[in-house]
Amino acid sequence: MLKEQTFVRSQHRFIVGEHGVSPHDFLEETGCVVILPPSHMDTEDVTIIGPPDKIAGGLDRATALASELLSASVDPRRNIVNAPKGADAHARALAQYFAARGLEEEFQRDHDAHVVFPVSADTSEPWDIFARDKLSLPKARADLIELIRAHPPSRITLVEVDPFFHPHLQEQCAPVVKNDFGVHMILPQDEESNNVVLVYEGPESGDASFRMPRQRPNNAEIAAFEEALHQARNQILSVIGDQDISAQHVEIPHK
Repeated sequence: MLKEQTFVRSQHRFIVGEHGVSPHDFLEETGCVVILPPSHMDTEDVTIIGPPDKIAGGLDRATALASELLSASVDPRRNIVNAPKGADAHARALAQYFAARGLEEEFQRDHDAHVVFPVSADTSEPWDIFARDKLSLPKARADLIELIRAHPPSRITLVEVDPFFHPHLQEQCAPVVKNDFGVHMILPQDEESNNVVLVYEGPESGDASFRMPRQRPNNAEIAAFEEALHQARNQILSVIGDQDISAQHVEIPHK
């Protein structure tokens, strides 16, 4: 028997998998199998499969696992002002950067909490935070807001680059803009996206453990961010040159 149940998308990871129980343990306990939707599918439906007399128990167990963590949300757009491409675009860039810089792992170490970013790149939804300790949750939420405020639009810029050039940027430009201008580059995971994210981090400290700033920048720092990002952007555009890329369909006859 098959049963579909709707759960908040960010709760899926706590049913089975790294942050939930193992699929084998769920099967042993309930006699049912849980099938989570692929990460690229924007759906909240979870499928439970099992014998008719076991389905209710499997559904109850999945619901308990999904609901046992306390949760809070942060809308990053409430803390974003004067973003050139809008608060939604800046929030998506922030989520990409925080994920690339291991913020999820950092929150697990510091707060025993999980921060979950939206799956879809086309929408800017609130970010979810989950924790088992009711004291950890507000601390984690406050820390996330500090991080957002420490990364205003002056610290991040988007450069539109045809995906054809992305591998070249990763190999040729990323080390240069980091070493010369203190700018970290993030290429989009979506192969059809043109937006390359540039974030000013500053010179390498020599310390292997990187920690993102929590302090709001002052005017002098903002001016330094903007100048470094301007130079990094010019460096990228000078390397890739003319982006006039065209494609042509060619028919190859069968032999």
